[in-house]
Amino acid sequence: MSKAVIIGGGFAGLAAAETLRGKLDVLLIDSKPTHDFLPMLPDVIGERADPDLLEHELADRCRRLGAAFRLDPVTSVDLTARRVVTETGEADYDYLIIASGSRTSFYGRDEIREQARKLDDVADARTIADTVRKNDREAYVVVGGAYTGIEVATNLRAFFGKHPPDRRVVICELHDRLLPALPERFQRYVTENVKRFGVELRLEDTVDEIDDGSVRLASGEQIDNAAVIWTAGVRTPDFVRDLDVPKSKQGRLEVDQCLRVDERTFAAGDSALFVHDGSPLRMSIQFALSQGARAARNILRIERGRIPGPYRPHDPGYIVPMANNRSCGRILGVNCYGRTPTAAHYLMCILRSRGLSRRLKMFADLRRIL
Repeated sequence: MSKAVIIGGGFAGLAAAETLRGKLDVLLIDSKPTHDFLPMLPDVIGERADPDLLEHELADRCRRLGAAFRLDPVTSVDLTARRVVTETGEADYDYLIIASGSRTSFYGRDEIREQARKLDDVADARTIADTVRKNDREAYVVVGGAYTGIEVATNLRAFFGKHPPDRRVVICELHDRLLPALPERFQRYVTENVKRFGVELRLEDTVDEIDDGSVRLASGEQIDNAAVIWTAGVRTPDFVRDLDVPKSKQGRLEVDQCLRVDERTFAAGDSALFVHDGSPLRMSIQFALSQGARAARNILRIERGRIPGPYRPHDPGYIVPMANNRSCGRILGVNCYGRTPTAAHYLMCILRSRGLSRRLKMFADLRRIL
């Protein structure tokens, strides 16, 4: 039986493993023992989600899928020899799916990375939540005014609305507006909402230096006794960036219409740069799930001597969740504002979660926060 190696136990990797179940010898490799439910990490900060519900043991999930699991960071991939090299060994393959996702990028600013908090997984969410609950900081500076930064900032405001004394929450964004990739109507709505909620905005500004809790912005403003949460960008893992193939500035692998990097290598999710209608698809769960499944189906087509099929993305839309439930987004071609997109966001999270007990607990939380 041919062997497929999947690097990454996120949404794309697990969708691929499920599609290949019982059809190939599958090995899934990840540097973490858990699949973390990323869409709700900011809600942990605002006490709107139980972090225990957002972690799934990969070893258990792989067992159910009939796949082997190796907890081991990947250090390199030899596409010519068809070999994955990890910190403790090697794994040869007939087919490879790179679905290793993305992580926070500090753009080489090691001095910032050492003092700022990131939000890549449940452990990070717990760390930030613990810092917030100590309530010994007078301000929280969120770097990045895209989806995650806005979710984090509004969840901080939601927390301090329930647990005085109140604290400053500041968003720093290098662009001259929040959510620069979205239509102007959503930019205006989000900007007005976060201001009304008590979040301060520093546009065309960023953190220049952190010195023992004192934060100096590029504009010269100084914010004392502050914690910095960095959400300003993402990048792929080092082994992906080291591959000698075309990729984006973020390190996403350029793939063809069948999600191939080469004849036996596929990429899916945040690892893949797929161009649709002249533009790269954004990083999102719905695309990760469908790409992981399509990459696996194409491997099965090759096994049967057939030509791989093209990936045809279906975009149900996007939502900007905000913790005062005044969210916004575009769902199935319709612009939505307020509680409707908030409810839609959490309902989709529940549907994409695993296990009836987990879903029921998440639904109970949904009823409480709405």
